[in-house]
Amino acid sequence: MTAATPWWRAEEPRKRAADVVAAARGIRDRQSERRAWLTLAYGLYGDFDAFDLSPTGYSVERTSSADVPTVLNLVRACADTVRAELIQSKPRPMFMPSGADWSVRKKCGQLGRFVEGLFAEQAFDRTSSEVAMDAILFGTGIVRVLTEQGRPCLERVMPWEVWVDEQDGYYRKPRAIYLLRYVHRDELLALYPDAAAAIETAQGDDRRWVRTTDTDHLPVVEAWHLPTGDDDDGRHVIAIDGEMLFEEEWEHNWLPFAFMRWKTPLCGFWGNGLAAELYEIQCDVNRVVEAVQIGQRLNTWPRLAVPRSAQVNTEQLTDEPGTMFEYSGPQPPTALVWPGCPPEIYQWLTSQIEWAFQFSGVSMSAARSEKSAGVTSGRAIQLESNLQSRRFIDVQRAFEQFYLDTARVLVGVMEHEAANDNADVEVVWRGKYRAERIKWTQSRLEESSYVIRLTPVSALASSPSGRVDQISSLMNSGFAQQAGAPLPLLIRALEAPDTESLLGPISVAYDLVERICEDLLEDNDARRPEPFFNLSVCLLVGVLTYQQWCLWDVPEDRLDALRDWLDEVREMAEEAAAAQPQPPQGAPAPPPPAAAA
Repeated sequence: MTAATPWWRAEEPRKRAADVVAAARGIRDRQSERRAWLTLAYGLYGDFDAFDLSPTGYSVERTSSADVPTVLNLVRACADTVRAELIQSKPRPMFMPSGADWSVRKKCGQLGRFVEGLFAEQAFDRTSSEVAMDAILFGTGIVRVLTEQGRPCLERVMPWEVWVDEQDGYYRKPRAIYLLRYVHRDELLALYPDAAAAIETAQGDDRRWVRTTDTDHLPVVEAWHLPTGDDDDGRHVIAIDGEMLFEEEWEHNWLPFAFMRWKTPLCGFWGNGLAAELYEIQCDVNRVVEAVQIGQRLNTWPRLAVPRSAQVNTEQLTDEPGTMFEYSGPQPPTALVWPGCPPEIYQWLTSQIEWAFQFSGVSMSAARSEKSAGVTSGRAIQLESNLQSRRFIDVQRAFEQFYLDTARVLVGVMEHEAANDNADVEVVWRGKYRAERIKWTQSRLEESSYVIRLTPVSALASSPSGRVDQISSLMNSGFAQQAGAPLPLLIRALEAPDTESLLGPISVAYDLVERICEDLLEDNDARRPEPFFNLSVCLLVGVLTYQQWCLWDVPEDRLDALRDWLDEVREMAEEAAAAQPQPPQGAPAPPPPAAAA
């Protein structure tokens, strides 16, 4: 039996459109269990039953069933705590030259600032937080890089909108990927007026998934297929059933998506989520909590045992507190109080809750945003935080890799747009003291000329007490003197911007010299040294920068400019030292400017 021709090899556009829609629907139908688990995870986090997650079927209903949490939502508590732990760090891609060529190094700096500016423009920190929650809860978080009106966009994609064939994604390197979304018919008519006839007559999706009153949404499939060797079968298409809306050749070896997984499976494309891992524990806890609630209600509202001889009008008996009733018999009614739940029930419930947090790698104190009992010193708090971080080392690395992958795909999409002669893109990069407009044409580099790494995160503790303890240890250990640099410079070397308030105006002197050196490097109008500058800091930072430039093979004219600037600083320092009044005979001489700093 001959295998069916894949959609990317179909010769006629309408045939390709019909085949790609059928392929996406077929994968979705075969993976109905995944679809059900995604819907269940959504309900577990939100405390409701979800029918379907597509726009045409989306509906949520509050529930009191034992299968969905109603009182003690462990899934939400663990997921929120993990996300809060992850997003504390803000990974930033850094483009490093693969060689020592100065022009490439300069371009790498431009490219890094372009990507950073675009991340800020697109509020990618917020998007990455949402993607991280998708990864934690559903197993896989997805961001798509696309262009709208010539500008790149970073878009969070719902996990139930992306589909990958099981066999194709076995090694997590699929060659085809499908984005199945529901778009209103009017929006499609505005986007693709040339296909108006086909859009107006197109039928909606399977009616069993439709629950909304406005059902005029059409399933739209956007698909990519990577080229096979020298073959030109790479395709990017957008189609509805029976009509091709958009089509182009896809010559790249990458897909415009970046993925983050909570737990990477041994094989297969989709990650395992926290909701599925905690499902059984959550259900057990729900049932026990429900039983405890019933027991407490029975204990709170006692029942009356009424002898037949009491001659009580039972219509007067209610469950209202303080209700009075009359009886004329020899024996009054007797209140029956059921005992509460035994302590073993509460012990078991506590153990299940603790096990859920341990299983997810979340400490109970972290979930409550409080330190553990007996942990008071900054060093102890930092140690506890380090232990917590080590439990998340795999997912933390996945989060960082997600940033790197997003930056890599972003550069690829920009190259794709440039190849199609789209307008040049300009972004605003905001540094500490200045902003810079950067164009893509100023930043383009061959992929082989650089590697992408992460900028180092702060080496100081996250808590104020921990930072104070670390800085005090540096001061008391004499490390600053041994390193030959003042302590503020060492703290700055730790990539710790959160110490700005601690350093105060001292940091400004270093910032000023670094800004001047950067202007000298870029051949901009650099500020000349002034007597009011901290000349010792100027000499220290300037000499260190000069040595660094020598390692980078900076052009000689730029080295000359820095040397001239340092000569001016040295002359001013010598003049300032000569102008100081001489100490009385026998008094110790004042330290030189460099030592005083």
